[in-house]
Amino acid sequence: MLELGAKSVAFEPETLRNGQAGNTTQNFFDDVNLMICTVRNNGSLGITAKSLAEDDVISARTKDRGPPGLLKLSPNKKFAILQRQKNSVDIVMMEKSDGTVAVEFNIPTKSKDTILSVDWIANNQILFVTKQSLELFSLNEDKGTAKLLRNMNVSASWSIYYAKSNLVVLATGNHCTTLQPFLVQYGQFTRLKSFDVDFGTPSNENLLEKDVIISCIYGKICVMVLRYSGCCSTPTELLIYELFGDVNTSAKLKYSLTLGCSGGFGIHVIDNLIIVHHQGSAKSMIFDVALSPNRPTHSPLMTVSIKPSPVCQPPPALYVPLWSMFQPDIVVDPLAGMMYQLTICCNRAQEEIHDECLLIEFLIHRTDQKALVLETLLLSLKKKSLRLRQIRRIFNLIVEISTSTSEANPLDSTKPHLIATNLQPLRIEQREMHSNIFIPFMEDSSSDPRFVADILLQYLRSLYSRDVPIENYLLELVVESLALSGEMMKLHQLVTYRVISDSKPLAFLLLSYEARCPPLFQAGLDILARQKACDEIVEVLLERRNVIDATRYLNAQQLDTNSWKLLDTATNQNRVIQYAVLADLIGRKDKESMSMLEGELSKLYTEEEIKNATDEESKAI
Repeated sequence: MLELGAKSVAFEPETLRNGQAGNTTQNFFDDVNLMICTVRNNGSLGITAKSLAEDDVISARTKDRGPPGLLKLSPNKKFAILQRQKNSVDIVMMEKSDGTVAVEFNIPTKSKDTILSVDWIANNQILFVTKQSLELFSLNEDKGTAKLLRNMNVSASWSIYYAKSNLVVLATGNHCTTLQPFLVQYGQFTRLKSFDVDFGTPSNENLLEKDVIISCIYGKICVMVLRYSGCCSTPTELLIYELFGDVNTSAKLKYSLTLGCSGGFGIHVIDNLIIVHHQGSAKSMIFDVALSPNRPTHSPLMTVSIKPSPVCQPPPALYVPLWSMFQPDIVVDPLAGMMYQLTICCNRAQEEIHDECLLIEFLIHRTDQKALVLETLLLSLKKKSLRLRQIRRIFNLIVEISTSTSEANPLDSTKPHLIATNLQPLRIEQREMHSNIFIPFMEDSSSDPRFVADILLQYLRSLYSRDVPIENYLLELVVESLALSGEMMKLHQLVTYRVISDSKPLAFLLLSYEARCPPLFQAGLDILARQKACDEIVEVLLERRNVIDATRYLNAQQLDTNSWKLLDTATNQNRVIQYAVLADLIGRKDKESMSMLEGELSKLYTEEEIKNATDEESKAI
């Protein structure tokens, strides 16, 4: 289910000062660009940054001004922050040099306090977090200077940064259990409401930065905190707090994920799945909160072991103590000098999830898995491994997701706000259900016609409950399935109570099933009447040789169409009907047409026959 190393890149492992040679190598991970950055001999032998993308390598060389404690690349990768002093950083221009080394300039903090962290807010803005303040600087590349844009006095013990929203969360309070979020957008600080977290350790210990992660889960920005039990410091839960953009709304404890084991942990959030790796047992717990969104407490959906990808040679060592994990899917093995990507193999989910309804729901929430969802659903229907209520649940979910609209709010472009990763719901349209599920299922010789009809009705019910217009080809399939299963009266009830929306194609389909269920003919005519399809109604009546009924309908609707077709159809019937139609047409036509029709009468009938026909016609109409 989890595979490591589908993409990987090698880098030079860290080395300490080696006797007389004095060569050192340091590695840093840039979590904005997802690159591993290697600094050799404090930069004098070069700085190299690599990502998992092929041929994505950046390099530069600087003067040796001491060992850096931090390196971060700007979003456009043109600049790098090197922190060599406790209260200042060096900005290295990766693409500019004086012929030998890259151009760089120094930026000290305004407060002269020790820097806790420094992050790129934009390509030309950096944020200092010190023990006593937030400081936002704007960089001038041409002049090699920096300007203080904004500063705010606020105390902090440590901080974490979420680049997609320009969100920084400070840890404050006696045990760092009060988290204070700030949005750093449009050159200003926006203080969101602080909130307290429970991490469960003894009162003399502090919440640590390594136990807190910010991520986006199903379109919501969340802060995840490892909560330890009171005894033996065993981590038993992962608490998930949902953040809100409203400055007056505090974060809400949304979910509690039960871990129930001790030891070292690593956390990834991949495709909205929360994956908690446990080094001691060499297992990974996978949680999907969307399967029970209203349940506050979740147990692992599955517990699996990571497998090495066959394309990664030599295979990576697994669950080693020195692993470093970064969001969303990066694993760094500093000893081996390798950076790997962790991937989810959805095609293996059936090996871990044996409840087929749960399996299909799980796949529906995954990105770009439409073909696998359709394949799994069709197979489950053919095996009859799903009950009707489970099928209805799946159809409801498919229709709900397909008809949902993006939650992207029309936010003011100059107003600070939380920026979540856009959800890409798996939209399965009616035509795809028709061609990939229902048609193959009906054509399967082992399928029970009644079961097929019930399944189609469940899908129809899901569409109807969401007020989704039903496509004509799907209605035709529903009618056909009910006919094949002998459920004609059920079809008649669906039409009568307008569960199936009126349409001309549906009306003609019902007319075609008159032989199997006579009431369907009148139901089809009623639909045509509600659709004001007068010409079609006359055509249907004439096709059945009901000339008198067609004539009456035209008179009732005060229409003067199809007159000559009436006459043509009447000539093939008895003289009573012929005369009735001719007499009716004479009364409605202009003088020229009337004289012609009277001439036809005089040619076709004797006076005695006309008298007899008149007497009979008065009885018929």
